[in-house]
Amino acid sequence: MNKFIINSKTLKNALNKLGQAVPKKPVLPVLSNVLCKVGEAEVEFCSTDLMTTIQHRVECEVVGKPFHVLLPFDFLKRVAFLSKEAPITIEVEEELIRIIGAMQDEFILKATDKVEDYPKLPAIPRKNFMTVEDGLVYWMNKALATVSADELRPALCCVCLDVLANGLSVVSTDAHSLFSRSFSVEAKGEAKLLVTSKMVKALEGFDNAEVYWNSNHVAFHTTSTSVIATAVDGKYPDYRSIIPTDFHPNLTLDREEMISALERCCLSLAADRSAEILLKEEKGIIRFVSEDLDMQRRIVVDIPGIYKGDISSINVSADRLLTLMHQVTYDKVQFAIHDPKRAILVTAEDDPDYLGLLMPLLKQKI
Repeated sequence: MNKFIINSKTLKNALNKLGQAVPKKPVLPVLSNVLCKVGEAEVEFCSTDLMTTIQHRVECEVVGKPFHVLLPFDFLKRVAFLSKEAPITIEVEEELIRIIGAMQDEFILKATDKVEDYPKLPAIPRKNFMTVEDGLVYWMNKALATVSADELRPALCCVCLDVLANGLSVVSTDAHSLFSRSFSVEAKGEAKLLVTSKMVKALEGFDNAEVYWNSNHVAFHTTSTSVIATAVDGKYPDYRSIIPTDFHPNLTLDREEMISALERCCLSLAADRSAEILLKEEKGIIRFVSEDLDMQRRIVVDIPGIYKGDISSINVSADRLLTLMHQVTYDKVQFAIHDPKRAILVTAEDDPDYLGLLMPLLKQKI
């Protein structure tokens, strides 16, 4: 008989991470399992949906020889939850699996799926490489708010890691707004790596990590966890071409006051949730006006601010601008508003590596 003993909290943490790659409706029944590779004093848990693979290694007590076993993910997760802080013992003898949880309760399963039927897992691609600093995953999660939901454009549904020889930018865009945060890194190779939302969520808890990629896969690797994803088809747009290089900040606003004003504008039931920003209506005041003609509603919100540009107003999506404001935590945000038909740039004096962009709405004034 072979077995391993693992703390239930450790197991729950592992399963929470592995769940990102366990499909809800698997194309192969065997994919509803977690593959456990038990070594001399550790177990490596593996899950895959054929596009994303997660491998997570933890220390445990092992009795007997190293072995591999498939365990049903959903059932194992429920057992771990019920076991609270108690250790969990998993014994394997021929085709029977015995799970011993809290209060010595036993769950006996028959191994219905064979280990050899589990798909071959991809190896970490070693062609290109870089080490990323603490904070990258945090900004990748922030970038998810401005990815596209258009499944016909799969590249825009991803967070893009724009890798250059001396730098890295985390970028996302839905073709109406854009988010970018830059980092200084040294990379062996240049690429635009497309990272799905599923992979970003699987990276939660990563600090410093090694990133590897080739034409087929991209992988994040730490001492305990590897997340490997199949490369997404599609070319990421040349987002740099829409960023005005001749614009400078000409309006600084308090971010919390901006959020409050935009939330009020979003109370409008107008389909586009649009707002007109009046920049010179009154000295020292920036006025937000949102109007729903069908419901005969008009919302007007003033916040303090001094605009130092030439145009009098600009129309925007209040929803999208609100999303940009929620992506960051700076006290003050700067805007470059120079043309009612060109992009609005959003920056922060406290963080020169951040950039937001919002395309204006081309419509008649309210």
